[in-house]
Amino acid sequence: MRTASSAPWPAAISAPNIAPALQPSNAICPGIVDSPSLQQRLSALADPGAVDAFIARQPSGRLGTPEEIASLVVYLASDESSFVTGAVYSIDGGITL
Repeated sequence: MRTASSAPWPAAISAPNIAPALQPSNAICPGIVDSPSLQQRLSALADPGAVDAFIARQPSGRLGTPEEIASLVVYLASDESSFVTGAVYSIDGGITL
């Protein structure tokens, strides 16, 4: 078992000393989001049925919206998430299940 005196780092940088200075760090992993860029790429497909097939392959049966992603961003930037750190948020309509 390691003690503070046997740690490979100085005691001055132990977790209790640096924790107040840490910034929350979280990851947002969005799925396919309906955006002007995506619409441009989908409209370039030669087969109009390919778009419906692409959307049908999404577990939720639809594309995400920028507003859905923005809602999570707003939450993580708010005081309500002050205790949230080190989290990975998959906001992808179930594709990672």
